[in-house]
Amino acid sequence: MKTELRTFLGILRELRRVLPKGKVTDDPSYQHVIKQFQTYQLTPNKVCRDPKAAYHQASTYLCYLQSNRINQELLATYKGKGERSIEDTARLVGLKLPTDSS
Repeated sequence: MKTELRTFLGILRELRRVLPKGKVTDDPSYQHVIKQFQTYQLTPNKVCRDPKAAYHQASTYLCYLQSNRINQELLATYKGKGERSIEDTARLVGLKLPTDSS
């Protein structure tokens, strides 16, 4: 039960990071996650589909959200600046271009 709760809170945390600031609880995706966890919660009075299948799907979704966020952070960190000029490239490796003084 602890791992399911940890997965549920992890998904909500990742959604808060991705969704625009403001009332996150009003977002349809946020509400959908809460509804799904309530639907597949085991109680003595209700039988649902295999609880391991629902947990596996939730943990896969959490992994997807975390991986997507980390990928976006890496892309922002190591984003290329486009092509460099010949002078910049020469300066980068410690060379100087000859000057045209004719």
